[in-house]
Amino acid sequence: MTGPTLLVGCGKMGSALLNGWLERGLAEHQIHVVETHKPTAEALRSQPRGAAPSVHVHSSADAMGGQAPPDAVVFAVKPQSLGGMIGDYRGFAGPNAV
Repeated sequence: MTGPTLLVGCGKMGSALLNGWLERGLAEHQIHVVETHKPTAEALRSQPRGAAPSVHVHSSADAMGGQAPPDAVVFAVKPQSLGGMIGDYRGFAGPNAV
């Protein structure tokens, strides 16, 4: 993958995924996180990573604006929440997206 990775949800599972990706060398500037829980999003934004935090944190799919479409979208949300939110990410489902 050469494009961005989108992580939807950064609670316990999402943060474990994020930390694993970073430990394995995925570039921070390639990671976009959508986290709707404000305290979690603020903590993620302020978490020091290397010289400067550069993981992009968004409050919603719409807040991503004109970002490049992700190569992969990973949903780390509770299963009962997925049905009500999956439609917000329909625009990211291109022919090369995972």
